[in-house]
Amino acid sequence: MAEKIKCIDWLADKNFLIKKIIKVQTNNQSKPGNKYSKENIKNLKIDINYYIDYLCQALIYDSLPLFLDFINWRSAMHLERGSNTRDLLITPQSVIEALKQEMPDPLKSKAIDYLNEAIRLIEKDNIEIKSFISNDNKFYNLTNNYFNALAKGNKEKAIYLITKAIEDSIEIEDIYINVFQPSLYELGRLWQLGRISVAKEHYGTAVTHLIMSQLYPRILSPGNNNKRFLGVCIEGEQHEIGIRMVTDILELKGWDTYYVGSNTPSESIIKNIEEEDISLVGISATLTCNLEKLKLLIKKIRSRYNWTKIMVGGYPFRIDKQLWEKIGADCYGIDARQAAAIAKKLIPALSKNKKFTEFKSRFENNGQIKIENEKELYKNLISVNNELLTAKRELQKKNIELKNLNEKLKQIAIRDPLTNLFNRRYFYQKIDEEINRAKRLDYGIIIAMIDINNFKKVNDKYGHNKGDQILKKFSDIMKNNLRMGMDTAFRWGGDEFLILLVDTNLMKAREVLNRLNSILKNYFNEVSLAFGLGEINKKKSIDI
Repeated sequence: MAEKIKCIDWLADKNFLIKKIIKVQTNNQSKPGNKYSKENIKNLKIDINYYIDYLCQALIYDSLPLFLDFINWRSAMHLERGSNTRDLLITPQSVIEALKQEMPDPLKSKAIDYLNEAIRLIEKDNIEIKSFISNDNKFYNLTNNYFNALAKGNKEKAIYLITKAIEDSIEIEDIYINVFQPSLYELGRLWQLGRISVAKEHYGTAVTHLIMSQLYPRILSPGNNNKRFLGVCIEGEQHEIGIRMVTDILELKGWDTYYVGSNTPSESIIKNIEEEDISLVGISATLTCNLEKLKLLIKKIRSRYNWTKIMVGGYPFRIDKQLWEKIGADCYGIDARQAAAIAKKLIPALSKNKKFTEFKSRFENNGQIKIENEKELYKNLISVNNELLTAKRELQKKNIELKNLNEKLKQIAIRDPLTNLFNRRYFYQKIDEEINRAKRLDYGIIIAMIDINNFKKVNDKYGHNKGDQILKKFSDIMKNNLRMGMDTAFRWGGDEFLILLVDTNLMKAREVLNRLNSILKNYFNEVSLAFGLGEINKKKSIDI
């Protein structure tokens, strides 16, 4: 608390401090006859303002990692724009010199320690912000293609990739965590480095929001009235997609969820906790400058509803793993999947909300509620209204359940029961759609017709169980080696299969089929693949 007060006092005249640092830096850096331009001074002022803000937040929360992460991002950005290590050292050295003159003790000593750590980080000369799209992602191809669609502004292809992934039975949770999350992080990384515009970054977020809205009917669940989650962003915070993912995944896990969204005033958050009888509230803060508002909000919630648990998330909490404790939360989730797992432990499935228990205890033997005053009556009217809203919500969920059941029946009709691949009937439904889409999006399609050589001999010699093993194994090989969300395998009948390979050409397709053949022979050396290839809408290939 003492450091917080000192930082606030110190920042009371931040403009004076920034001018002091600029003066020190320009005096140290300028050569005779080489003065800073007005544009240079303007950019320097913005840069130093960030320096001061991040340093102050790091001091308030005793979090060196927060400050060093800022230094890493800033350094990578300037290196991308042509600066060198010597250039990067000028600002922290100038800040130290100015602070020695202007900052109060004992805060000065700690601030200078942080700045010296920043200088040591820069001097190591290994500044790097790694790509968030890596080969260890089991959905790497789908993620990479989805990211490229966003980066190129191709909304239709992005929607197609996710729709296709759902058809291929990829779980929505996997799409959120392994596709959406790294793709959006990567757009943010490229924007920070100046490789794409902020408009492009916002476009990718907007398209992902749109797709999430289209997926929501598949997410809505009957829920559990004892597990009620409110997902919000702190006031002044616009980065809402992370908390929306958390809310959706908890809905998938059977929670009753209420997603409020970005820039939510504190009083509105508190009102929602009261009206919806929330057992867990998830609050997102991405900007470090919003941490103090978040801490104050948590105090308000604690003072009124101490039975409600509080989870926090967002960029600062990924950097400093102890930060959630420092601001008074009950837990934090590094991503939506972890948040859901922690929520399950924090709010047991069969436990009753404390508020509910206290309210129930006030019922008298005749089942009537004791009304003490008008305020109490008003609260109970709200409760009845909420019950009506809940009933309406339950009806909506039953309709969704019916829709999902119909979808399952549809899947049974279009899939082969032995291999779970799509069947011939579904191919005839999809081929015209695929050809039209290829023409619109300007890419080529290869149709591969496949037959398993010597399959009948193996069947006759070893029996049908052996034949079924071969068919299942080859189906698994295709699922694991074709591009998820792009290519589609069908069982044509017997030992015949068909593959649609999109956005490629004959040469690349032949490489894929030869690879599938080699893998199959490693399992069953008695058989091999015979295949023929046909090309539609001939275009240049991409790597498969």
